[in-house]
Amino acid sequence: MAVAGDTSACRIGRECGLCGNIRTPTPNDKTEDQMFGKKKKRKRKKDQEGMRETVDAIVVAFILAFLFRSFEAEAFVIPTGSMAPTLYGRHKDVTCPECGLFFAVGASEEVDPNLHQPVQIPGFLERITSSGYLKTNSRLQTTRCPNCRFESDILHTPVFKGDRILVNKQHTDPKRFEVTVFKYPEEPQVNYIKRLIGLPGETIKIEGGDLHSRTNDMDEWQILRKEDPEKQRRLQMMVHDDNYVAPRLQEAGWPARWAGMKRQESTGSIGGWIDDAAGWISDMNARSYTVKSSDESLWLRYRHFVATEEVWREVLERRALEASMIRPRLISDFCGYNAYTTVGSGHPGDYGAYWVNDLTLNATVRIDSAADDADLTIELCSGFQWFRCHINPSNGLATVSVINRLTDPGNTAEEIIAKANTTMQGAGSYTVSFANVDDRLLLWINNKLVSFDANTSYRADTENAPQQRDLIPIAIGAKGVSATVSGLTIQRDIYYRAETRDPNLGAINELGGGSERELGDRLDSPESWYQYYSDRRVVRSENGIGSASIFKLGDDEFLVLGDNSPRSKDSRLFESNHRSHRALEFQRYAVPRNALIGKAFFTYWPHATPFMNDGKGYPLTYHSTIRGERTKYPNIRVPFYPQIGRMRRIR
Repeated sequence: MAVAGDTSACRIGRECGLCGNIRTPTPNDKTEDQMFGKKKKRKRKKDQEGMRETVDAIVVAFILAFLFRSFEAEAFVIPTGSMAPTLYGRHKDVTCPECGLFFAVGASEEVDPNLHQPVQIPGFLERITSSGYLKTNSRLQTTRCPNCRFESDILHTPVFKGDRILVNKQHTDPKRFEVTVFKYPEEPQVNYIKRLIGLPGETIKIEGGDLHSRTNDMDEWQILRKEDPEKQRRLQMMVHDDNYVAPRLQEAGWPARWAGMKRQESTGSIGGWIDDAAGWISDMNARSYTVKSSDESLWLRYRHFVATEEVWREVLERRALEASMIRPRLISDFCGYNAYTTVGSGHPGDYGAYWVNDLTLNATVRIDSAADDADLTIELCSGFQWFRCHINPSNGLATVSVINRLTDPGNTAEEIIAKANTTMQGAGSYTVSFANVDDRLLLWINNKLVSFDANTSYRADTENAPQQRDLIPIAIGAKGVSATVSGLTIQRDIYYRAETRDPNLGAINELGGGSERELGDRLDSPESWYQYYSDRRVVRSENGIGSASIFKLGDDEFLVLGDNSPRSKDSRLFESNHRSHRALEFQRYAVPRNALIGKAFFTYWPHATPFMNDGKGYPLTYHSTIRGERTKYPNIRVPFYPQIGRMRRIR
């Protein structure tokens, strides 16, 4: 410690803060730089060592990441919507301005698949806007809500890149229905992602929206179903959500989709059913339906009333709806992800043309009271076959049965398939799901799969065709029970279109080239729809002429399909030219084993959701065209938060 008058501790040439003296250096004194030089050198050496350690750590991290990517797992970005709704490609999130439903619309057609920049459609000239930016004509302009079918403008709705996923590259035993990444055989440098359907040595058939397989030409076709029922639930597509209604449709007199009905063959009936004001009571504000205990079955039925473009035009112009406009339709493979138009091209969108009869009903049921012999029934219609699930709310006994009307149109006798005890016992609130998918009946109570005492799969009618009852295909019956149902949602299974590629004609749809638009226009008449469908259901391909697409696989060959069947370049539509991949000859539609990369197992970053500025955020970057000009189309927006709800395992 320095003391006053002692300059030995004072710093040379500077005033001491303790004694106030300025010490004069002597010949034996070292300068400050000399005194601290060694420390500085040691510090520089230490900093250099720290820098080197950091660089070494980064290099090692890159090496490990490379090895991890090469041998274990790799991250991929989904470019297109061929796997929607399981995985989203480039898309827009939309909230319907009429009914409030939130849904996604595919936007991958806006950009070139290789350059990832806005497409310029041949035949349409670009124009310079008043602001000086180049305006392209490939942007999405409108979309149609899958719930109320209102067409809304989405030109300025934020656009997002596709889901980011992790792929397990050490997955050496691929299984059916797994989501798989592979090298596109025509362009091995391009990665594709699809669901694996066909296995080596199998023959796969796509017919009536379903998948079948066999390993020998003499064997019977076996339907392919997702063995894990939870995978099936994840793949369901929305048909109608009763929680969302369009007020202007209601004000115009458009009928509710759910209503109390009773059996009566008369003029104006639908499939032999008319409205019943004395049965189920609707609460339109609460979106619930209540029934009082009765000695006879009282029925609440779903009518698939779909507001067409013509209906909405009349509603918006406040004109009275003609009776001919108000008619139910068959449930089709309409997919909101594909329902859009684009600027300039006037793309009509894909509004679904094919009848879908694999349906699921989800509901919340509140039981107030139940007699000993009470019966709560859920009915799903599928052409000539009706499927029912009876539940006695007093003891929880559930029974599933089928009514087959193929040979006897007047048959009402039920054939019991299986029984089970459930947890729906006594008063209380229960969630219920009843599904008829891939020739199998499944029941969930409070999100738990019910285990029946027998196999609930069945053999569907090979000559099945839609009937009038398929216009009102879902119903809930109540006898001896007072209850309220709410949260009614209807889902459908994936409808795999039997498309294929003819070596001479190119891509051919399920109608053998017939008009899907004309088929869709007949959905309000089951008889007319089936007549048109059956007359034109001819698929011409390298497999010959028939009513189905058939793909025969060799050793080490796989068949892959997209979940978004109407918009998927998959095995059905692979190029027709003969190719060789890694010196291996294989079928046009097949993916060889050595082209498989791995199994997609987790969505780790769906897309960030912008907030502020009315939920649109603020543009950070903008698109540029293929020519390099900047557009007024925002690309990245800030601020944003992660979409944690969609970060999940891929089924």
